[in-house]
Amino acid sequence: MKMKVSGFLTFILLSISILSFGLTGAVNAQSDTLPLSVLTESVSYTTGNSIEISGFIKNLAEYEQPVVLMVVDPNGNIVTIQQILPDSSGNYSTVVKAGGTMNTAGEYEIRAQYGAQKTTTTFNF
Repeated sequence: MKMKVSGFLTFILLSISILSFGLTGAVNAQSDTLPLSVLTESVSYTTGNSIEISGFIKNLAEYEQPVVLMVVDPNGNIVTIQQILPDSSGNYSTVVKAGGTMNTAGEYEIRAQYGAQKTTTTFNF
């Protein structure tokens, strides 16, 4: 009996966690000013180009925390991942070279995450 109760409580806690994450994402998506942004200076790149990725964090955390950037190819494979510390104003940037593990033609997604905040942008290769 004790195992059933413990399993049930675990299930309830997990369900609440999943639901709260989904609701938080929906609320953030409707916000007029994004708390986290990510962008590139162009929408299309070829092998050898430098891809400058930059963005802004509206509300910096009290402690130093990096922005995690992932570049994902059209097949869903991660081709690069980096951690960048924002400056004291909330700006961050890095440069990624097009090519190497980036070898599939199509639309690539850049995923940025700062704490619980997430956003994406795309470019063509």
